[in-house]
Amino acid sequence: MSVADTNNPLWLVYQEIWKILRANTGYTALVKTEIDYFDATKDFPQRKDAYTTSDFPAVKIVPGGFPLQLDASSCSALGNMKWQIQVATGEQSAKKELDLEWQIVLAMSKWLASLHALRWNEKQFVGKCALVDSNEILEDKRENRGIRGWSAVWTGQTQLYFTTADLQA
Repeated sequence: MSVADTNNPLWLVYQEIWKILRANTGYTALVKTEIDYFDATKDFPQRKDAYTTSDFPAVKIVPGGFPLQLDASSCSALGNMKWQIQVATGEQSAKKELDLEWQIVLAMSKWLASLHALRWNEKQFVGKCALVDSNEILEDKRENRGIRGWSAVWTGQTQLYFTTADLQA
C-alpha cells in the first residue's frame, strides 16, 4: 500500500471491509472468485472474459457514494460511505446462497474492532457500520455471467467523522 493510499480514509475502509470478509474461514471456504476493484496491484477491473461454474460463488465490493456534510458542527464533518457486497452464486440452490450470506453476516459482525482501529491523521475516524439492506434474485444474467443462479446484494454504510481542521490542513 502506498503512502497515498494510507492518506485516503475511503481507501482504508474499503480495504478493511475486504480484510473483515477474508478473516472469516467460512467465507473463504465458500468463495471461489473475488473481484477486488480496490487492489491497486492489479489492472482494473479484474474480470475474466468467460466464466464457468467453477468460478462461483464470486464476490465483489462496489462503492456506492460518499455524501458528506462538511458543516455537521462548527468544527467537524460527517459522511456516510456507502458500499455494496455483491454475490453471484452460479447455483440454483438457495441454500448455497444463504450459506454464503450467513458467512458474510458472521464476518461483518466483527466490523467494530477492525474499522475502529483505522486511523487517519492519527485519529480514529470511523463511527458505526451497518448492513442496511439486502436483496436476492434468481437468474441475474449479468452478475452470474449467463449461468443460471442466485445473486445477492448487501448494501452497507459506514459513518466517517473528520475534524474541519484535518480536512483543511
